[in-house]
Amino acid sequence: MPDEATYALELAVTDWLSISGDVIEEELRLTHYAFDIGDDEEVETKEAGVIKEVADLMELGRSIRDVGSRQLPDWPTTGEGMQTWPAPERTEVFAFTARQWGMAIHGLEHWAEVSERVGHTESAADGRRLAALLRDELGARGLSQVPDPSRTGGIEDSRNLMPGGDCDTDNQWWPFPSRQHGSAPTPGVTGS
Repeated sequence: MPDEATYALELAVTDWLSISGDVIEEELRLTHYAFDIGDDEEVETKEAGVIKEVADLMELGRSIRDVGSRQLPDWPTTGEGMQTWPAPERTEVFAFTARQWGMAIHGLEHWAEVSERVGHTESAADGRRLAALLRDELGARGLSQVPDPSRTGGIEDSRNLMPGGDCDTDNQWWPFPSRQHGSAPTPGVTGS
């Protein structure tokens, strides 16, 4: 990624915290999927390609959080420090590649959809607001098409892997329609 162009946007630090939280949720979602595939020696070739893509996307998520953390050197390391951080109205400039911004935007849109489905309309509206803001700001900087981070090959239907997965009618979280889901609660939407 060091060779890729970056796009710098000035954001409220509180908005960055929302982005970072949704990126963490995407990493958790990918981890659940990777564990579901397992490490059986007879994993089908198609699933082996998906495992590689999952690992790539998890690395992309980590890179977003790492870059963001470096851009906030005063990030508190204790719960007490988080009580007064960040200062109200504080902004910082965050610079990411198009693919990193793509994962952030798709994550915000996905979790807004999940929040809406479970009745957390305020959280859903905030996620959509922030995704639209990022799209507008990136468009103003010449990035008119934010890339879908999962379109790196190896997956026939990228909606099954990255944001845009599904929540079934009883609000059980499972973004991969071809797999059975357990009764795990929806990550990231446990409170309003």
